[in-house]
Amino acid sequence: MLKVKIGEKNLGQNCPVYIVAEAGSNHNQNFNMAIKLIDAAVQAQADAVKFQLFRAKQLYPRKAKTATYLAKKYENIFDLMKSMEMPVAWIEKLAKYCHQKKIDFLCTPFDEQTADILQNFVLAYKIASSECNHTELIAHIAKKNTPIILATGLAQLGEIDESVNLIREYHDKIILMHTIINYPARIEDTNLLYIKYLKNIFNCPCGLSDHSQDPIILPVASTVLGSNIIEKHFTLNKNLPGPDHQFGIDPAELKALVKAIRLTEASLLFRQNKILEIEKEFVKVSKRAIQSTRNIQKGDKLTKKNIAILRPGKGVSSGLEPKYYNLLLNKIVNQNINNGDGVTWNHLLNT
Repeated sequence: MLKVKIGEKNLGQNCPVYIVAEAGSNHNQNFNMAIKLIDAAVQAQADAVKFQLFRAKQLYPRKAKTATYLAKKYENIFDLMKSMEMPVAWIEKLAKYCHQKKIDFLCTPFDEQTADILQNFVLAYKIASSECNHTELIAHIAKKNTPIILATGLAQLGEIDESVNLIREYHDKIILMHTIINYPARIEDTNLLYIKYLKNIFNCPCGLSDHSQDPIILPVASTVLGSNIIEKHFTLNKNLPGPDHQFGIDPAELKALVKAIRLTEASLLFRQNKILEIEKEFVKVSKRAIQSTRNIQKGDKLTKKNIAILRPGKGVSSGLEPKYYNLLLNKIVNQNINNGDGVTWNHLLNT
């Protein structure tokens, strides 16, 4: 698999999962809130924080209605998106703040103009699922020779193939992100094995943009399946006004998500020597061995009445392995053996 580098971090086989905290438009057009979102991502130890830069006039006709999941609260999607636009003047400031805080700054453009605005500030472009068929935008971004994270929600395999081939006319720095476009997405609809399917076909890093409300299940499961990147929407408070807050996770959940992914990665590391140093005490005290069950005198025979296969426990000598039990029966001991002590070959010398 081809590896892709974002900033100082490699994405691909045998690399840590690249975790993107998706702030999106959850800043509510408040700069201080945007800064707090970055701080929350830093505290959670995410690799990147991502925002969205769009203009309503470049997205929808003015008379367009909202999708069903928004219809109860919002009627006109153009007006809603207008109220969520991020000021261009923020971009440089947010990028510099991320640099100071040592977290990668990412942003999703939705047209050629916003892509150009971001050019000197992002370490990678994220192309949203809704833009996967926007060949003019994809080509425009690909020409910049900056890594591209391409979301594939709503796209059939043929459309994904066309977009990937278009990007590869300019470079190979492609990362694919599987996602289900539903807010919130149901865990049982996620089709996580599609991530492996994409990796096998396109030979590039792939991962998950998780729109479910649970902070742990899908990130952990997709890590086990080999995801190279995981993105999750988050908010400072799920009760804030705006369409995306309610299905985002909060800062505490984001921190738990990052920890769960890192622990999952650690659990997947292969060791040929299976027994850990910390387990060695338990090897001595818990693994079955041949122990005496009464005081045995020199010259006595070993029988089922005076030896048994037991756990030695702490503070007691451990005997031979259980596989020698039948071999020891009827053997004569050359010394006294105290009740509970392990029976060893030394007890049988010169007999």
